[in-house]
Amino acid sequence: MGTLRRIDDRSHCVTLRAAHLIGRADHCALRLSAPTVSGEHASLRWTGQQWVLRDLGSRNGTWVDGDRVEPGQAWPLQAGATLSFGSPEPTWRIESVAAPVVRAEAPGLEPVLIDGGMVVLPDMEQPLLVVYCDQRGRWVAERPDGSLSPVADLDVLQVGQVPWTLHIPQAVTGTIELDAHRVLTFEVELRIEERTDGELWIEVHLPGGGRVLPPKAHHRTLLALAKAREADTDLPRAERGWRRPDDLERLLHLDHGSVRDHVYRARRELAALGVDDAVRVIEQHPDTGAVRLGSVRLALTLP
Repeated sequence: MGTLRRIDDRSHCVTLRAAHLIGRADHCALRLSAPTVSGEHASLRWTGQQWVLRDLGSRNGTWVDGDRVEPGQAWPLQAGATLSFGSPEPTWRIESVAAPVVRAEAPGLEPVLIDGGMVVLPDMEQPLLVVYCDQRGRWVAERPDGSLSPVADLDVLQVGQVPWTLHIPQAVTGTIELDAHRVLTFEVELRIEERTDGELWIEVHLPGGGRVLPPKAHHRTLLALAKAREADTDLPRAERGWRRPDDLERLLHLDHGSVRDHVYRARRELAALGVDDAVRVIEQHPDTGAVRLGSVRLALTLP
């Protein structure tokens, strides 16, 4: 993420939005109180390749490393650059020029960044709200009961007593390169074997090799969804494998709500192995709430 820090106050660090307005006006993302600063003074914007600064026709000017920026000029920024608004004296320094990421922020708390395609609030151990991009390309918030609601950039999501502000950079799509060690679900193969003694064996095969998973309760739900996908091979691909969570709970003799918990745990397990869009390991239908094994490749062996 791009970050900006005050030179005279190291504790004052700003995480940049994809479009970050700077000035004295109330609606500015970075509000400055100095009387030499204009209402809408300057902007910082992620182009998809770099951060650029523009002076918005301010009365008293904007400077980068001591050079005045002409109004409207797009000035590319490098890490370490000093910025000043309204006077030549440097007041801010660019600490990071990394691309913006989807995240949620709350007052006094560390930001929660997207991981495995999910923003999990308040944290991974207590997933009261999971935000992700669904199959239709819409950002949604999923609650433990499986209900979905659309969300957008700068929405405030109340989780318990804490208001979280969601940041979904418009410039993110198609612009951020994945870490070389991360993979996508279509590169993943689940090798699931149900043995005659009832034991379940699962290997996650990634481009760099395979890893056998230690036994977990949610693996039974994975097996049931794998069987469902294999049973529906006569249906069009878009219709294969969908099952209602309450039907799966009856089939597997689980408590109400267990399948939702298992879905989350399966996604989290794959995210921990380096799957960048692990939210798609198990998909949820946006209209019916049904779930299915997603775009992973599958090798299923039954007794």
